[in-house]
Amino acid sequence: MIEWVQKRDGRIVPFQAEKIADAIFAAAKAVGGEDRIQAEVLAGQVIHLLQQNVLAQEAPTVEEIQDLVEKVLIEQGHARTAKAFILYRNQRTRIREAKSELMDIVSEVFQEAGGDAQLSATPLGKLQRIALAASERYSLHNLLPRDFSQAHQRGRMHIDRVAHYTTAITAAVIDLRPLLANCQLIGRIQVPQLREIDDLEQAIQALIVAAQSETIGEILLANVDQVFTALCQQQRLAPKQAEIEHFAAHLLRNVNLAQMAGSAEPLKVCLSIGLEKAPAGQLLARALLQALQQGVHGQTSLLTPQIVFRLADGVNFAPSDAGYPLTQLAQQVALQLGNPSFVYLDSTGDTQAQFLASGTRLDMTAPILISRTYVNLPRLALEADNEREFFTNIDAIFSLVAKQAVHRSEILTALQPADLPLTASQLCEQHLLAAGKHEPLLKTALLLLVPIGIEEALQVARHRFGPTFAMAENDFSNLLNGICTHWRNYYSLNLRIGLAPSAAVARRFFTYDANAFPLVANLWPDGIAYSCTVSEAVQADFAGGQLAVWPQSGQIRAGAVYTVPINRPVCLHCGHLLLANDCQVCQENERGVVVQEDGYLVLREQPIAN
Repeated sequence: MIEWVQKRDGRIVPFQAEKIADAIFAAAKAVGGEDRIQAEVLAGQVIHLLQQNVLAQEAPTVEEIQDLVEKVLIEQGHARTAKAFILYRNQRTRIREAKSELMDIVSEVFQEAGGDAQLSATPLGKLQRIALAASERYSLHNLLPRDFSQAHQRGRMHIDRVAHYTTAITAAVIDLRPLLANCQLIGRIQVPQLREIDDLEQAIQALIVAAQSETIGEILLANVDQVFTALCQQQRLAPKQAEIEHFAAHLLRNVNLAQMAGSAEPLKVCLSIGLEKAPAGQLLARALLQALQQGVHGQTSLLTPQIVFRLADGVNFAPSDAGYPLTQLAQQVALQLGNPSFVYLDSTGDTQAQFLASGTRLDMTAPILISRTYVNLPRLALEADNEREFFTNIDAIFSLVAKQAVHRSEILTALQPADLPLTASQLCEQHLLAAGKHEPLLKTALLLLVPIGIEEALQVARHRFGPTFAMAENDFSNLLNGICTHWRNYYSLNLRIGLAPSAAVARRFFTYDANAFPLVANLWPDGIAYSCTVSEAVQADFAGGQLAVWPQSGQIRAGAVYTVPINRPVCLHCGHLLLANDCQVCQENERGVVVQEDGYLVLREQPIAN
């Protein structure tokens, strides 16, 4: 007689035969069954086998009992019920594994001391990280279709910000111009019409708070210098140079404080400047750059916001342009600090397009990025036995990403303006309702597919498939664009390829592949992660944008965001760059290094050598 049963956590509890019948009946009901008596008969057969298989003194495990339930159901001809039971069992296993993984993360978060992101080590930051981990695991194990979740977890693709899968967009361009005309509802904050230059700073802070409340990952405040000029002209303001310099320093400092706000997942903020020709706008742009240079933007662990300096023919690009001295200052500051980044718009370029510091290109007609999904291209070559399988794998993963984009888009477009008030205002909700149009809120917003490791995928393919594989990088990029265009048209989505990469995702892909495929370690013995860029020879038009390193030679290309690499020591206390071990400003001796990552400046801790 079975009296006890051993649970998965090792506990020994009283055996309850009715639980077996309950489980069988629940599986039967899932496929339309209604015979409770039959479930009890089958449960009796399970118990009979159980008594034959274990000694009287032993306590069978839950796993042993479930194995016998499957065996009895199949042998007695209840295949559909058996399948439902197996699916339920697998689901419960996934939930248990997710809970166990989450508990491990909770333990790590509370035990760790310090880290790359200092704000994540605060009590509030730790709680936020736990909440993000719980949300991410819920999305992966309970919300996403299984094929999406498995591809993400196995490193074939990476769904960005999966913790916010159903609740938030990834990025937005913020248009400040409506604030010049009348008062605005920014998120749920009523902001009056801009009348003084200090009003602009308060409006920007309100926008940042609204973006944080909607958990947007990245925002661009567009053409700050042009809006500043328009405000001065409209209100007939004539601020002196000292006032503008004070405004710029104060703006950067307060944007920093509002942007960080103790969050474990800080909002990325960038400001675009450079195209304004009027004196007031030029003075503001110069003052912002000088404030960065002088380090008066506040004491934070990240040097933010990131400025995007827009270069244009006839404005500031050539030495003969009136704004060229400002460009020279911007380049000087970038070489020192890695901030600003640069965007070049040639004479035929669309000056209405906006570029995030991460490289993403957004049109002002739909200035919203719903999501990014990254594709591990080298894996597709590693998993193929020949050239044909390689291209088949590419087709398959692009098809999967397109379906995942449809899935996420359908969830987010179902949200109402009240759910995402800042997003709704940026999409100009009113024009959607004009002429009887009732389109979904995010119907035209961008969905970005980001290929990781284009060069490495070709290198793997040449190594594995031999000299017969001779596809050039630009032909390969055109192939990727063509497949993406097919799925964009098929699903009527604004799905684009963009080279707005993530170094963290590239490292994740590389680490997974290096552990699973010996060839990766052979080809890259130094452990260099997959690259996220393409060579200048590639002429394919990546409509979603590009992130590139400031060219050492050759012509700068239109439509790419250029970052200036930096690796500089910085004081962890006051944020100033260090010339020696001890900070000359606050006399402290704890240091970090500032590096460019994904278009933004990031602080990494670095102990002082004794």
